[in-house]
Amino acid sequence: MLKRDEKIIFSIKSGFSLNGLNDYKLEDKCLQFTNLGNIYISKVDCLEEECSDFIMYDFDEHGISLYSEIDKESINVVSDYIPFTVCKNGIEKSVELSILIVLDFEEFSEIDNQIENMIFDFKQDNTIMILDGRYAYSGRFTGGDENILFATENFNFNFDFNDVEDFSEEYNRIKFNGYFYINEKLNIVRKVSFVGNLSNYKLPLGFELKVESNNKIGFLPFEDRMVVCKVTGKIANQVYDSKEVFLIKHNEMYIFYDKIKKKEILSRKISNYSKYFLGNDEYIIFDEENVFKMEIGAKSLHRVFLNKLAIITNKNIGYTDSGNPFFISLNKETIKISNSKSDSVLEIEKDLISDITVDEEESIENGDLVSTEIKFADRKIKVNLKRSLITEMTENVFSDYQISLFENASIEEVYENWVKTVSDMVVYNIFGEVYQLCYRFLKPYSFEEDIAECIEFINKYYEEIEEEKKKIDNITVHLSGILEKNELNYFRSMGIKSDLECMEKIRKIFLEIRSSMNYDLNEVINKFDTVNYLIMPKSMVEEFCERLSGHDMYIIKYFAKQGQKSLEHFIQDLLPFYVEKVIVTVFEVYMDLYGEYSKLEEKELKYELMNRIKSAHVFKQFTVESGSSILRKEVVDDLYSLVKFSSMRIDSEFYYTGGYN
Repeated sequence: MLKRDEKIIFSIKSGFSLNGLNDYKLEDKCLQFTNLGNIYISKVDCLEEECSDFIMYDFDEHGISLYSEIDKESINVVSDYIPFTVCKNGIEKSVELSILIVLDFEEFSEIDNQIENMIFDFKQDNTIMILDGRYAYSGRFTGGDENILFATENFNFNFDFNDVEDFSEEYNRIKFNGYFYINEKLNIVRKVSFVGNLSNYKLPLGFELKVESNNKIGFLPFEDRMVVCKVTGKIANQVYDSKEVFLIKHNEMYIFYDKIKKKEILSRKISNYSKYFLGNDEYIIFDEENVFKMEIGAKSLHRVFLNKLAIITNKNIGYTDSGNPFFISLNKETIKISNSKSDSVLEIEKDLISDITVDEEESIENGDLVSTEIKFADRKIKVNLKRSLITEMTENVFSDYQISLFENASIEEVYENWVKTVSDMVVYNIFGEVYQLCYRFLKPYSFEEDIAECIEFINKYYEEIEEEKKKIDNITVHLSGILEKNELNYFRSMGIKSDLECMEKIRKIFLEIRSSMNYDLNEVINKFDTVNYLIMPKSMVEEFCERLSGHDMYIIKYFAKQGQKSLEHFIQDLLPFYVEKVIVTVFEVYMDLYGEYSKLEEKELKYELMNRIKSAHVFKQFTVESGSSILRKEVVDDLYSLVKFSSMRIDSEFYYTGGYN
């Protein structure tokens, strides 16, 4: 029944009618289009076999197009005097009929996608654009020498002739094949069809040669996912700056193509890729060989499953605050920063580095990266690096300082430096938190303007000081034992029987400090005993404030201010005394221990002590806690300045003893 190579591409059971045909029932029939443009009206599936009851219009023979109009989002086909062949009981006759068909855009797209010759004839100015055989739009068609513009009510589409890889042209249809980026919603389409009244436009002269000479990607399986993104950085020895590229997910590969040149930039297994998220649709991409920045929308990201990539684990990958990625490596004499593995953007001589500090106040989403400032010569750079690399880098840089100190300093000088390190450790661990806590409460508060802030201050004040008392108890009770155990373990490892009776003095001073500080802090919070009714959940504060009289408010403000004055007295008058007592005692005890250390071979002892000093130095470069901008070394220096104690500034480590591990 069907011709050779002819097949049904679309059928409908309703939405059509025939006029001029008597004594022929359509109720059990469907209208069917074939790929050749022919129309059959018959029972479903009967055309696949010998069928004796059907109506047919042979477009291939007669060549008469069906007059069609666009009506909002549907196509109305209304044509008279169409030469049909009617076959009934095996008897054929020719008859001219009027046909009416109503198609929605989705149905029309399905036909257009497979029909070889466009059977529909549009006389109106509006044109239909069909993307990938699925998405249809009506709008205004404007053809030029370099592109085609298509304007709908909501969008303007631009199709550059440079992106066309294949085409066909009829009087009422132009079809392009290629890779056309529309927008992130539709992303990339591979087939574009313009159907309508195109009689006034012809593709430019020589268009066929133009298409033949175009750069082409070629055929890609339709299941390959494809998006557009922008890349910045050095990839395979080529530098790109916000370059638009195609990203193709092909099986288990990610392939990047230059969007203009249609040349492959990069192709690797997906398992090689990892990422950092920078925010605002920006990512750092690492493929084990190249590192670069990518800008890609959320829809495109998920379309090619980039969102499933793991976080970068390579510690030698970092990036600037502006999101430019780099490789960083530590060499014998320099720290090298580069945008690829084969070149160098900046080399910093290690002996010119004056400081490496970490700012954990700046929030970074990517794993254990932290904001790091490197000062060298008269310059400084701020970058985001892996925490593990910063530790290695700080130790590496500090080692150069160690070597010179090792060669030139006496054992007595090295030992005294280490004692200062132990003193820093003790001072930081006992007094560091209470010092920071007090200064948090001494910052300006708007007590006069906001009574709720007074109440919240008193609640937080009471709660945090009570918590701090417990921490002081814990530290002062256990720290002396940790210090003594460190020394005992070290001397045992060296095969030396040691006398550590002098360590008892540290235990006693710690317990004395514990008792004194607890007494002082109790005095501080006891100021609030007469207003203990103010201790309440935050959710109750607003309602409570509404019931307060003017006198009540005065009392609350008064006690809040008194609380600040009590802390100010503790910080300025009492804490320096405790800090000084601890420093003096630590120096006395550890200088007494020098007799035990002097039993060791001098060179080996120097090496051991310098490693302890180095560990403390690394620790001080970090902030006191995540989200803070205060460095541990700053806390130690502030505490020393309270008692005007000056010495070599070697930093301490939280619970780091400066002793043998």
